[in-house]
Amino acid sequence: MASTWTSVLRKVFVLMLAVTVATMVSQAIYTVHGTRRVIRSSVDNSERPALTEEEAIIETERSIPNLPLARILKNRSRHAGLNASCALLPAILDLHFNNEYWQTCIFTGATAQLFGAYYDDRPAVPVVRLLGMLDRYPPNVTAHCQLWFDTGRPVVVPVATYDYLWVSMWAKFPRGVYQPYLLACPLPSQYADRVPTMVSLVEKACDKATNILKVIHDQPDNKKTFAVCVKGMHILQGDYAVRLVEWLELLRILGADKVFMYKLHVHASIERVLRHYEERGLTAVTRVVLPGSYSNHPLLQGMFLTEQRGQKRLQEVINYNDCLYRNLHSYKYVVLLDEDEVIVPTRGRSWTQLLDAVLPQASGRVADAICASNAYFFDELEEDGDELPRGLHMLRHVRRSWRISPRGYFVKCFHDVKQVLTLHNHYPLSCLGRRCSLHNMAHGEALLHHYRADCQNGVRCNDYLNHTLRDTSLWSHKDRLVAQVAAVLQRLPSQLGPQPVFAPALQ
Repeated sequence: MASTWTSVLRKVFVLMLAVTVATMVSQAIYTVHGTRRVIRSSVDNSERPALTEEEAIIETERSIPNLPLARILKNRSRHAGLNASCALLPAILDLHFNNEYWQTCIFTGATAQLFGAYYDDRPAVPVVRLLGMLDRYPPNVTAHCQLWFDTGRPVVVPVATYDYLWVSMWAKFPRGVYQPYLLACPLPSQYADRVPTMVSLVEKACDKATNILKVIHDQPDNKKTFAVCVKGMHILQGDYAVRLVEWLELLRILGADKVFMYKLHVHASIERVLRHYEERGLTAVTRVVLPGSYSNHPLLQGMFLTEQRGQKRLQEVINYNDCLYRNLHSYKYVVLLDEDEVIVPTRGRSWTQLLDAVLPQASGRVADAICASNAYFFDELEEDGDELPRGLHMLRHVRRSWRISPRGYFVKCFHDVKQVLTLHNHYPLSCLGRRCSLHNMAHGEALLHHYRADCQNGVRCNDYLNHTLRDTSLWSHKDRLVAQVAAVLQRLPSQLGPQPVFAPALQ
């Protein structure tokens, strides 16, 4: 028996030694060549050519959008700062990352996780806004922004405002739970016509930062109309892929210019659909994770999203506000939607035609958000017959609740980017310099079609399920939608697994 155990231990030791040597070799390759010439993956043994430094930097910035890696490396030999000991530019290895995508700032008695930074020239005094989460409410911290321009010296300004991205009367979370904020750092008057490229958040003005964020300021030549924003997707069912194609094609028909999707974990079939649309410039997909001590394992993350709904909502508004500020200068409206809902105008109109008709009804008021009331289209109320493809969920579900959700409950809106300051899941929380003005569309103009198995928590679902009516407003787009979905599925048949009962109705 002793000799048997000795043999087993010897084999384990040899295996561990082999793994250690392999790791050392891969690290030696990395050390010898360094990032100046080549970056090789220690786990990728394919024949793919090694990345050059420039390609590696581009790939890293693409996967971590808030990291200004190229600028940090460009300035690494300058020892930039206000002086030799104040507000020094952090080196890339001095940064404190949290779950890969967030950057950390530690205050006295509090910790912030930072997601993004944006230049906002809508106010009279331009500001840099930082989006992130702080493990307390109210914030009760003092902070400064170290703003970096193309020169080697930063400009340090105090944080002027800490906008809470939730309803304060709902802020009943225990201390230690990360809660969403938007911080504002005004630019000094002598820098009002210049745009910072990077920003760090620190407690004291001269602190050496452990974070540095790229300042987003995109200014395309032509401003488009509708950007759709989708919170972190967690879809592990492969059979949802065709529904996603139907939803994305309907958004295109209604007038969405681009769909900005935030992705937690999705099934491989969903991944293929997202890649298909992203390659064609119709979507932009951003990988996101939960900050702090939350697990990002698919199963545990799913449990968190299901069982901690209050904290889940706090995470979602980060995605929505990032989508707003990334698109301030690119789109006129942002529309916050889930994959099971869509604002459907009546009489076969597009979104542009809908707003052209609705805006004059605002009685001269400036409408910061134009909102549609929520109507449930329950999963169990599917149309019978083969006149419509069985694979298309929305087209085959045209019975909805007779009762519409009360005004202001579960609405979704077209948000005008000119004035909206912060976004909640359903409506704007605040606007620049004044209270937000909302226009609620009449039910005869448009409704939010919400395709669900049941109602949201806290809603007496029988009040909606027991009284239904037929609403075929979506069928105005039926022929075009069927044709577009069929065309996409023909390009992706082998990648999405078994196809739904779809083809016979098209033939």
